[in-house]
Amino acid sequence: MDQPGADVIELISRFHTEFAVRMTGFDSVGNPIPPPDSHVLDHLARAWDLTDVEGAGDRPAAGTVVCPIEELECELCGARARYESPLVIRGQRVRVELCLECMRERGDPVLGGSGSVYFMYFDEVSAAVRAVCDGICTRKGRASIWGGPTTAQADTGGGSSPTTPVGGRASDPPPLGAVTVAVRLRRLWLDEFGPAFDEHDHDLAEVWRDCAVRRLGPDLVVTGQISFGDGDPFADQFSQRLAARLTERTRGSVRALRYEHSERPLKTPQRSRTSNLDVFHPADLTVPIEKTANGISARLAGASNPAKVALSGLHLAAVSRHRIWFAAASAEVKATVGKTPGAAGELALAVKAVQRKDPLYDIFVDSEAASLPSATALVRKGH
Repeated sequence: MDQPGADVIELISRFHTEFAVRMTGFDSVGNPIPPPDSHVLDHLARAWDLTDVEGAGDRPAAGTVVCPIEELECELCGARARYESPLVIRGQRVRVELCLECMRERGDPVLGGSGSVYFMYFDEVSAAVRAVCDGICTRKGRASIWGGPTTAQADTGGGSSPTTPVGGRASDPPPLGAVTVAVRLRRLWLDEFGPAFDEHDHDLAEVWRDCAVRRLGPDLVVTGQISFGDGDPFADQFSQRLAARLTERTRGSVRALRYEHSERPLKTPQRSRTSNLDVFHPADLTVPIEKTANGISARLAGASNPAKVALSGLHLAAVSRHRIWFAAASAEVKATVGKTPGAAGELALAVKAVQRKDPLYDIFVDSEAASLPSATALVRKGH
C-alpha cells in the first residue's frame, strides 16, 4: 500500500527535476561562462541559511555554482579545481572535482541539474552579492558570512563609518576569522572529536585518523573510504552533541557534521595546493606538533632579545604536513612581530629549518592563544 503523501513527494521531486536551472558553461570558443550573481546568491542563501527554508523549498535551486571557502584540488591533475562534474569511471558515473583544462577535456559543459557545478571561491564573489548577504545578516542579527563583521555602506552625509559593525548585538563576541575557525576545527578533530569517537565506539572509532576533513560553508565535511550505505554516521544523539560543541567553538560559523564516502584513496595534498584554511588530512599526522614546537623554540634561542620579546606572544597552534599556524592573542601581538626588527626574519628562518623548505606558515589572531599548552610557546625560559 502506498504511503500517504508519496504521490505529492514524487510530484515535487519531478517538478524540481523538470524545472532545474541549466546553462551552458562555455562560449563558442571554449571560454568559461561563470554563473550570474542571482545563481551565486541563491546558493549562498541556502548554504548559509539566509532565507526561509520552506520558501526556498518551493522553487528549484539554481544548482549551477557553489562557493568553497578553501582551495579545492583537481582530482585528475592536482591543479586548482574550478568545477565539479560527472564522469564515467570504471563503468560508474561519479562526480569529480576538475580544473578548467580537465573540465574542457572530460567534463559535462552544462551547468546545473545533473550536470556540472562551477566553483566560485569566496574571494571571487562580487561586491554586489556580498552587500546583499551582509544586508540579510544585519536584518537577522547575525555576523557576516565572510569571516568578519557586516559593515555599513559609506554615508557621505555624515552617517556611520564604512567599517562600523552593524551585525549582531553589542554584547555578542566578534565573529572569528576564517583561519581561526580552520585551526579550531583542526584542534577539535584531533583533540576532542577523534578521541570521543574511540571512547563511545562510534562508527568512526579507530578510522577517524584516516579521514580528510574540510570546511564547506556551515558544514564540517568528513571524507572517508568506509561506506555506510544509506546510513549516516552523524545521525545519532552523540553526534548532535558534537555539532553543538562545533557551533560553540566556532561561534556559529560551523554548525553541522557531514560525511562523504570516497571510493578512491585520499590523495596526499601537494605542498603548492595547500591553504591556510586547511582543516585536516591523514598525512598531517606524520608531523608531531610538540617536536615541531621544540625545533622552532631551539632555533629561536639564538635570536636577539627584542625579537624574542616580540615572538614571546606567539604559540604554535597547529601543524600539517606542509604548513604551520602560529596564534597571537591579539592583533597588537601579531603586529609587534612585523614591527620589531629581526623578529619576522628569525621566525621565518626557524620555520625553514624545521620544514627544510621555503617556509609555509601563518600568524592568526585568537584570543585563546594564551591558554594553549606551555609546550607550544615559541620563546621559553632558559632559551
